[in-house]
Amino acid sequence: MIEIFLPFVNQLLSYCGFKPSQLPAKYYRDLVTAFCDLPNQQVILIPSLVALAQACPGRLIIDDTGNPKYGLKPFLQSLKNHATGQYFKGYRVLMFLWKAGNLRIPIGFALCHAQSLKPQELSLKGLSILRNHYHLKPLMVLADAAFSTDEITKRLDDYGWGFVFRSKKNRKISGKQSQHLIARGYGEYCGLLENGVKLKLVRRKRFWVICNRLSLKGQKILEIYRNRWGIEEVFRFLKSCIGLNRCHQHSMKAQAIYLILCLLLASCFELHSEHCGYSNYYLYRQVILGQLPIENILKPKLFDLS
Repeated sequence: MIEIFLPFVNQLLSYCGFKPSQLPAKYYRDLVTAFCDLPNQQVILIPSLVALAQACPGRLIIDDTGNPKYGLKPFLQSLKNHATGQYFKGYRVLMFLWKAGNLRIPIGFALCHAQSLKPQELSLKGLSILRNHYHLKPLMVLADAAFSTDEITKRLDDYGWGFVFRSKKNRKISGKQSQHLIARGYGEYCGLLENGVKLKLVRRKRFWVICNRLSLKGQKILEIYRNRWGIEEVFRFLKSCIGLNRCHQHSMKAQAIYLILCLLLASCFELHSEHCGYSNYYLYRQVILGQLPIENILKPKLFDLS
């Protein structure tokens, strides 16, 4: 299977993007054939990466990031760059990341665009597939305030899964806003959401976190939530090194194939760095400079999508 992916992997690493026209037609036909059996659904989970998650107990992190695009007019939305305050046209990539110790494996994703469901609704679909089809059970589910909706918190609590989400100060717990329940800068409070879920609210100045494991101390809940930053590091690596936004094909199917290749390649770097002790950024530079053959990084089992 690696022979099919290797020409495209080299394209990704050489900053050429995703350009089938620069390769013989046979390579592109083989690539499309390799993905033809993937389920035609809005949430794409990569079986080989999910299998890794099943073998390594860890936490599930959910988040999304903007992906600037052109040439996909029917699908594009107006998105805001929170770092600069400017708006751009594109779609969002919703990611499901599995974090086991220092290992961070992106096990699946969804493309959020003008014709798709909202990120929160796609998250519910992904959670359902992970539990009911793959029988995955994370130690904890982490996400920011955008995903701490009543629907998601209720679903996770019904599954028996623990969660730690960032919250907003006006989130109502036991009928009152969080800022009124803990008026000072530090504190904890146990109460009920409007959907009936029991949880603990933790405040540290302007930082609010909710957790449905009432026995955990506030400091421990905050320590668990800090693991959510791992998904930001993966997004940074995908964008700055592998090139998450460098696919210029004018179909969502091509965008999805490109993202699968990006996630598989990122996972290979992550696994290799886990075993050798180097960071995946350092490994990336070694491959680019020709100091390390890419074949030494690729893991055959990751490219087996059966």
